Amino acid sequence: MAEWFLYTAHMQSFAFKKGLVSKWTSWPSVLKNIFMTYSEHSWYKLFKEILADRMEPPIEEALKEGEKDIPIYFEGETILTVGRARMFIKEGANMVVNCAPFTCMPGTICTALFQKIQTETGVPIVNMFYDGEGDLNSRLSVFVNNLAH
Repeated sequence: MAEWFLYTAHMQSFAFKKGLVSKWTSWPSVLKNIFMTYSEHSWYKLFKEILADRMEPPIEEALKEGEKDIPIYFEGETILTVGRARMFIKEGANMVVNCAPFTCMPGTICTALFQKIQTETGVPIVNMFYDGEGDLNSRLSVFVNNLAH
């Protein structure tokens, strides 16, 4: 959840810097961003032993990576998902799993972009769409088992 709050606050600041909104409109997002960043760091400190190797990247870094495939003006979670996947690959991930709700438009756009990224990087990207039925996770085990060989 924090990622989405930080993203929306970032996009409001971005709109202010581009002159798309007034400074009075941007103040709530600035305060929200400060609060969310502080809260996120507090939670990470509390759970640092469990999450030591899994810190979420700063929103700005994820957006920078995502902009390689999608313009920042195309707002929504697509740019975050693509950017984070690119970051995971840079960090040495052997596979990326993209999970999305069935008929999710951002998930569908990511799936299309991930075909290009998979070809470009050689890292397999598995797209899973969940509709609340069946055992799709069993399909994922096939991919994970193949990574071990």
